[in-house]
Amino acid sequence: MELTLKTDGFDKILSAVLLVLLVVAVAMLLADSPVPGGASNSKVLERTLKTQARLLFIQNTYQPVELLLKENRSQEALLKLEELAVRFPGEAHGLLLKASVLAKLGADAQAASSYAAAVRQNGEYVDQKNPLSRRDEISKLTENGLVKYVPLSKSQPGDVALKQVVRDLYYLKSRLAGGCE
Repeated sequence: MELTLKTDGFDKILSAVLLVLLVVAVAMLLADSPVPGGASNSKVLERTLKTQARLLFIQNTYQPVELLLKENRSQEALLKLEELAVRFPGEAHGLLLKASVLAKLGADAQAASSYAAAVRQNGEYVDQKNPLSRRDEISKLTENGLVKYVPLSKSQPGDVALKQVVRDLYYLKSRLAGGCE
């Protein structure tokens, strides 16, 4: 079985930009900084480059899913996400998009589970200052889910799956409140 990757002009440009960023980052890290606080400057640069590389990866990888969602083709978006999950198993942004689609389709329990898995891997999704933040949609699902599933869980104490949904919702509530892992 041979795996072939199709690349177009955009992919080549994106790869070139990433390569240039990488070369600049390495050069700056290797250069001796005569400026006091140079080490902290290199950490800021490193963090910035890491964030930019992640954003480019997400944009490049999940663009087809985003296009399907804009066209209200949720089922096809879920299928594309499953396809991407094979290539990038457990990738946090894929889990986040899956949760968003599931919530849109009314599958709140599954959405809560997927949101919780995404946030466990990458807390930036609940950080309001982060460009990848989905705090509002996670907060809305969490509030509505707790109102719906906590009483249901109390009335069905033997339902293990329902208890897990409630645990996931409380986890999300904690992270939204600023709690740590």
